[in-house]
Amino acid sequence: MAAAAAIRTEEQILHWLALALAPGLGPRKCRELLEHYGSPEAIFRASASELTAFGLHSATARNIASGVSFEEAAGQHERLKKSGATLIPADDPRYPARLLEIYDPPVALFAKGRVELLGTVMVAVIGSRRATPYGKAVSQKLAGELCGAGVTVISGMARGIDTAAHEAALQAEGGTVAVFGCGLDVIYPTENRKLAARIAADGLLVSEYAFGMPACPQNFPVRNRIISGLASAWWWWKARSTAGRR
Repeated sequence: MAAAAAIRTEEQILHWLALALAPGLGPRKCRELLEHYGSPEAIFRASASELTAFGLHSATARNIASGVSFEEAAGQHERLKKSGATLIPADDPRYPARLLEIYDPPVALFAKGRVELLGTVMVAVIGSRRATPYGKAVSQKLAGELCGAGVTVISGMARGIDTAAHEAALQAEGGTVAVFGCGLDVIYPTENRKLAARIAADGLLVSEYAFGMPACPQNFPVRNRIISGLASAWWWWKARSTAGRR
């Protein structure tokens, strides 16, 4: 049975967004603050001197105490509502427990589509962007069989193997999750725009990045830790000796 969504006020959602967007804070420091203060609201009630004493850099502490990230949080909240996406904070019952076990779990997930898929058994099917026809065919066969067995296929929607796996899962009418290395409104690669729309309708799009975040190269290795955290197993197909950008 899928976990029920936590009932939150708009103010609570704004606080979670503001925490995720706060300049100078990464997921690990956010988690430490939450463990100490108990909630985003309590963190933003703390003074700059209290936050500095906790161990934050003075500029980061001043940014949090001043609430500078709330303006951006309000804009992100509007984009969430307009896009039909949802924010899943780390304390939400729908946030996957196994994702919390990785070294640096995201403070929140931006998600669009069938959020209940986060609670299913997943297998990651990933590989080279420069896949051979044989590599794509094997990936499609595997993804289709996994879906037939009730397993959700998770990948990164990159060219090549990832795209083949997502498409096969959709064709098999199974579950598929695409983890972005950019905002949910930034489709990368651009030729996968239709695929992204199909996954949003019948599967799930996930990202830790806010709307508008471009597909920067350094985001993709960071994105991969989410795929590894959500997957129960991996299947890697490297169709050529030179790996493409993940």
